[in-house]
Amino acid sequence: AQAAMRADGDAALSDETCASFVVPECGACGGGPLKPTVTFFGGTVPPAIVEASKAAAAAADAVLVAGSSVATFSAFRLVKRVAEDRKPVAVLNIGPSRADPLASLAVSADVATVLPALVGGLYGQQAEAEVWRSAAAARSRAEKSANK
Repeated sequence: AQAAMRADGDAALSDETCASFVVPECGACGGGPLKPTVTFFGGTVPPAIVEASKAAAAAADAVLVAGSSVATFSAFRLVKRVAEDRKPVAVLNIGPSRADPLASLAVSADVATVLPALVGGLYGQQAEAEVWRSAAAARSRAEKSANK
């Protein structure tokens, strides 16, 4: 069955597909559920990642929030810190984000369209073409994964 892609990048799956989904087991940890190296919504960000993120925010001259609603407080906290340091914050997202009130610039547009054009404007058409190729490859991988 083909999954429909939602605007936020999630796949809209049928009840039948969800009911038949089997979570793969992790062979490395003795049979628990296999988990990607990400922090899911509501999860705890590992302390080392928090510290590295704080350091990166402190060292940044500016921050571009690209393709995120900044709904989690851990993400919002980083943007807030940059804004409190009077550094520019730009937001590029389809629809509003929690960081919009802190932003020097907030653009409601598709990241997949705007970022390649921005790269092309800054670095030339060859760089823009490479971004488009990378985006197409990532989209293809996501579609194949959704169709499995």
